[in-house]
Amino acid sequence: MFAIMNSAMVPNEGVFSYQNLTREQARQWLTAHAQNAASFVGYPQTADHVTVLAGQPGWRCGLSRDKVTLAPGDEAFICKLAFRVKDPRSKGQPQSEDWEYGLLRRIAP
Repeated sequence: MFAIMNSAMVPNEGVFSYQNLTREQARQWLTAHAQNAASFVGYPQTADHVTVLAGQPGWRCGLSRDKVTLAPGDEAFICKLAFRVKDPRSKGQPQSEDWEYGLLRRIAP
């Protein structure tokens, strides 16, 4: 499974790896997997940013507050702010340089 998340938290028990991605690497992952990825992004501003970053006509990053469970072999694209906002009810108005990207993989049970 491919997932898109707005946090690099470990969603369930298991052995995980995490690597930072450049903006170009993030774009490449989205080009390859966004159409088949489940979104677990809970903030509209993050979903909007991922949608623009992906640059795929007709595709939009969905919103979901559901819990994700990753199995061995699954990976999740992470798009998160590089800082904590003062008001957690709003992500404010982040600029393109305010985002960080990563790839979380579950590698073993």
